[in-house]
Amino acid sequence: MKGRQQTKQRRRGERGFSLIEVLVAVTIIMIMGTVVVTKLIGNTETAKQAKALTEIKSMKTQADIYQLRTGKPITSLNDLAPDYIEEVPTDPWGGEYTVEQQSDGSVKIRCANYEEKAGKTGVERTDITMGGK
Repeated sequence: MKGRQQTKQRRRGERGFSLIEVLVAVTIIMIMGTVVVTKLIGNTETAKQAKALTEIKSMKTQADIYQLRTGKPITSLNDLAPDYIEEVPTDPWGGEYTVEQQSDGSVKIRCANYEEKAGKTGVERTDITMGGK
């Protein structure tokens, strides 16, 4: 009997959260979630630009290695696959990277979508030159 009385007394003394406390907690979580989602949505374009620039730099490095080994610059990104890169990537917007031969013997790897997007956001570097001066 004594055990049952202690259990009943404990239940009467315990209190849950009030409706107001629960609403305040839910409101705070919603506000925090809104701030986080807003930050993430705003950084999607920046992340795509960073990915494109990283891929361009990586292909530039592989193209330099190709040129050192063969003695000639690449004519297209297909020259790098599969020995230097697994496959020719598409840019983060679904477009293609291109190779431009310059009159001084240098080669540029370009991404038209990156240049367009970067021009709108103020990023200055839109291509990377390899070889030549």
